[in-house]
Amino acid sequence: MHDQIKELTKNIDKESSFDIDTIIDICRSQPETLNEAITIAKKAQNYKILVRIYIQDLHDNKGAIEIVANQVRNLHDKVSILREHVPVLLKYMNLGQNTGGHVTAEQMEDAPKLKKYLVQIVKQVAYELVYYKRNGDKFDEDSMYEMGSNQIIKIEDMLDIFADDMVCM
Repeated sequence: MHDQIKELTKNIDKESSFDIDTIIDICRSQPETLNEAITIAKKAQNYKILVRIYIQDLHDNKGAIEIVANQVRNLHDKVSILREHVPVLLKYMNLGQNTGGHVTAEQMEDAPKLKKYLVQIVKQVAYELVYYKRNGDKFDEDSMYEMGSNQIIKIEDMLDIFADDMVCM
């Protein structure tokens, strides 16, 4: 089965007609195919699932935050990912735990830096969103962000990122 999954990953991209989520779930369920799940999520540019893999399976909060900061270009998707994961990440960082239930000394040392990094990402997203709205739903030509014409971000979406625990800030 492992070889079949490896073969399948060669043919997957963002436009694949496969049920990507199901394939990734199958790969995540088996430790020997977790790398294939990562490969598929990257090829399909399914950053929401990729971030989940980094947090839940790899217990790599720093890697997850790097994905959100550097790979997610769609502003709507970035806000959605931040809404889902920031409250949990901040909670565990404040408790001195990793989201997977175990924490290393390095992760403990990284927690304050990661919190600041998360806040910086959210501030940048808020800035880009304000600019986008003020300029007739257009980004600055130097912006790294994009947004679909039918995508909407409400202020409530941004507030939800920190709604669970404002003390984390």
